[in-house]
Amino acid sequence: MIENEQYRFHTFWLIAVNGGWSVWSQWSLCSVSCGGGQHYRDRVCNNPSPANGGQLCSGQNRETQSCNEHACVVNGGFNVWSQWSFCSLTCGGGEHYRDRACNNPSPSNGGQLCSGPYRQIQSCNEHPCVVNGGWNVWSQWSLCSLTCGGGEHYRDRACNNPIPANGGQLCSGPYRQIQSCNEQPCVGGCLYKGHAYQEGHNWQDGCNYICACVDGNIGVYKCYPLCPTWNLPSVCIMEPPAPGRCCPQPKCPDNIRIDYPVGYQDH
Repeated sequence: MIENEQYRFHTFWLIAVNGGWSVWSQWSLCSVSCGGGQHYRDRVCNNPSPANGGQLCSGQNRETQSCNEHACVVNGGFNVWSQWSFCSLTCGGGEHYRDRACNNPSPSNGGQLCSGPYRQIQSCNEHPCVVNGGWNVWSQWSLCSLTCGGGEHYRDRACNNPIPANGGQLCSGPYRQIQSCNEQPCVGGCLYKGHAYQEGHNWQDGCNYICACVDGNIGVYKCYPLCPTWNLPSVCIMEPPAPGRCCPQPKCPDNIRIDYPVGYQDH
């Protein structure tokens, strides 16, 4: 009896304890600051902890929620530069350009535009242009060289529209055109430098020649130097022509005799 009572004194039954959740923790920081992330909170099955074959806590130990779902502010970023454009001129100094786009990324949700130039411009083809010559308009026709019997007149043009430059070519073609004029037959007399003189008529060509129409039927005239050729001693000099005269006059010492040319006239 004593033994049985002693055994019963030391024997007791263990009570099963089911687990219970603790309070939720604080929410964690959001995984992103914008654009939609997640955060979570945890709880522990320790209030009480399951024991003696008690059941575990029922439910999830972590709750997850969306957070910071507002759109992110995106500041613009430049893409790479494009290729340079063709030069605006082939010579003489033009410009070309290259662009870049503000799309890497594009600004959105109130983000800032890209800072800096969207286009770069540079000079190009600065070497001088080769300019080929071009003709200007023809001049008026000149006076005819003769008043009858067939003369000539001409007109000119200049290679200055534009002037050839920087290795450009000269104008192609004639600078002068010549045509016949006053081809009607002469009626007697002689033609000299566009003027008609009757047979037997004398005329003076400035201080150069004195002329005479010898044969008016065929227009033959003869001209002679106006001033004679002198063969003077070395002690003589030629003085300038007198006022209103053409020919210089010889001046010699009084003791020197001058031989005047045959037919001498004081012109």
